[in-house]
Amino acid sequence: MTVESSFDLLTQLGMIFDVQGRAARIVQETRSALAALPAPAGERKRVLAAYPSMGSAMGLEVPAVFGGGIFDDIITRAGGVNAFGGLSDQQLGAINVEALAAANVDVLVIGLYQPDDDAKKFAGQLFAQFPQWPASRTKTYTSVSDSLYLGPLNAVAVAVKRISDGVRAAG
Repeated sequence: MTVESSFDLLTQLGMIFDVQGRAARIVQETRSALAALPAPAGERKRVLAAYPSMGSAMGLEVPAVFGGGIFDDIITRAGGVNAFGGLSDQQLGAINVEALAAANVDVLVIGLYQPDDDAKKFAGQLFAQFPQWPASRTKTYTSVSDSLYLGPLNAVAVAVKRISDGVRAAG
């Protein structure tokens, strides 16, 4: 799945539920919002998309890490490159503390999964655990909720903007 294919899915769902006009409007608004964002400039920064409470809920000792498909597409559109991009779901599920420690992370994206998730707290914990990351030294992070994946509003433009802001902040 990519950002573009998410528009196709939304259009198809609009047809299934007989709300084609609403689906078309959401797709057009999202495309317009994406087009209005500044074009990525400079060197692409390495971005880690991590959902700490999702990892805990899955019994992991590390955050759930998102990569591949729409996740990589969103991060690329924001001017970054996914630190764990292109990996399969199985490979992403096997990411451990050592893999995170070896990662080169310029921008940390904290995914908010539970209503009481605290992005600042999660970022602080990960920065303390992985002080070697460039993002830890500069305290460069942003947060997203369901906008990073195909959520109920397909709010991918929100994720692209927030991550783009983080990438620009990382210099």
